[in-house]
Amino acid sequence: MPSLLVTIVKRIIGRARPYVGGSLDPLLFSPFAWVPAYAGMPSGHATTAFSVLVAFGTLWPRARTVLLVYAVLVGISRPMVIAHYPSDVLAGALIGIAGAMMVRRYFAERGLGFSMGTDGQIHEYPGPSLKRIKAVARGLLAP
Repeated sequence: MPSLLVTIVKRIIGRARPYVGGSLDPLLFSPFAWVPAYAGMPSGHATTAFSVLVAFGTLWPRARTVLLVYAVLVGISRPMVIAHYPSDVLAGALIGIAGAMMVRRYFAERGLGFSMGTDGQIHEYPGPSLKRIKAVARGLLAP
């Protein structure tokens, strides 16, 4: 969901990427321009990286540090390769985090992989383990 939103919003905002038209003007806009040169704000790469951080970090908490390093490196790389301004990356990161959290809440309210506690906290259901997979397989193969 966050990436779809960003794909639409960046074309509506129409912020120029660095060095479009030969200038480094962060205030150069062409709203509703459906061309890549004016699709800088927010960064789609940052949105995806930070939504992956939240989504997979929720399911596998021990992977959060690696996912955070990955997301930050993606975010840092975008201005370094002159594809975005830092504010584009920040906007993308915020949208990615918020969007993934909204999807997680939507799933929890419907009992899809998560549950909503009485205190409003979101708890994930246990994922597949080798023990549970074997138990299901035995049940399917039993006469």
